[in-house]
Amino acid sequence: MLIKTMLAICYANCLATFYELSKHYGVFIWIISIGVSILISSITELLKKRAKCIFK
Repeated sequence: MLIKTMLAICYANCLATFYELSKHYGVFIWIISIGVSILISSITELLKKRAKCIFK
């Protein structure tokens, strides 16, 4: 639960930072942020699968 809260706070901070950057750099930053979020979600999925294999 604590980890999820920390991730949510981190994500909110990241979004705020991206919003500030997007004012200056526009669409380019949004493309990067979408790519990064897809990458992070795929990594977490891989980690979940690995964790299931380890803890069986």
